[in-house]
Amino acid sequence: TNDRKRSSIDGDTIAMRDSWLYRLQRIVASQRRPMFSYLLPLCLLIGIMLLIYTFRDTAKGVLFWIETQNTWIIFVIFLCMFTVVSFPVTVGYLVLIIASGYLFGFIRGLLTVVIGANLGVAIAHNTIKSLQSKLPVHKLIRNETGRAILRVISGPRAFKIVLFARLTPIPFGLQNTIFGISSVNTRSYHAGTVIGLLPAQTINVYLGSKLRSIHEVLSDHNAALGLAGYGVFVVEVIVGAALMIWVIQKARLELSAALLATTDADSDEKILIEIEA
Repeated sequence: TNDRKRSSIDGDTIAMRDSWLYRLQRIVASQRRPMFSYLLPLCLLIGIMLLIYTFRDTAKGVLFWIETQNTWIIFVIFLCMFTVVSFPVTVGYLVLIIASGYLFGFIRGLLTVVIGANLGVAIAHNTIKSLQSKLPVHKLIRNETGRAILRVISGPRAFKIVLFARLTPIPFGLQNTIFGISSVNTRSYHAGTVIGLLPAQTINVYLGSKLRSIHEVLSDHNAALGLAGYGVFVVEVIVGAALMIWVIQKARLELSAALLATTDADSDEKILIEIEA
C-alpha cells in the first residue's frame, strides 16, 4: 500500500513539474507585448523631441541654467533620482537615462547613468532585504515571469539569470524587488546587473545625446540643415530601436533557457517553501 501511495505521489509530482515547466516556458519564451516593450523608448523619444520643438526657447533656458550650475550638484541630484526609481512602485528609470544623455552628452551621461543606476540598485537591494521580514514585499510581485525567476534565482545559474533578466523589459523597480527578496548571491547579482543594464543604457543615453543635437539644429534657421538633422536623427532612432528589439529577443530566449535549466525538483521545493513562509 505504501509503495502504491509513493508511486502515486511521484507520478503526481512529475506531472505537476512537467506542467509547471511547460507553463514557465510559455511565460518567458512566448510572452508577447511588443507594442509596449519595443515602442515605449521610441514613443518617449518622439514625445521629447516634440516638446523640445514646441518649447524650444524654454528648453534653451533650462539647458543654460543647468550648464551654469555646479556640475557636482547636478550629478548628486541625478544619483538621488536614480535611487528613488530603483524602488518598487516608482517609474522614470528610462526617462532619467534619456535625460542624462540629453543634458550631459554621451560620455558624461553614460557615466552618470552607470554610477547612478547601480548605486540605486545597491541601496534598494539592501533596503528591501532588511524590510522583507517586516513588510509583505513579496505581494508586490504579481508578474508571472517575476515569480518564475524568484523560484530559481538562488541556484548556481544566478549570474546568468540576473544578466538576462536585466536585458529584458521587465520593469526596473519590479526586478529590484524580485532580487531583493530572494537569496541570490550578492556578487553574482551586482556583476550581472552592471553588465546586463549596460547595453540598454548605452543605446538610450546615445539617443538622448542626439536629442541635444537635434535641439541645436532646430535653433538654426537654415531649413536644409534642419531637414538633414531630422533625417539623421530618425535613422539613428530606427537603428537604436532595432538593436534594442534584437537584444530583448535574445535575452528572452536565454533567460528562458537559464530558468528551465535551473529547475530541478529539490530547488523548486525549497524555494517554494521559502516564498510561502
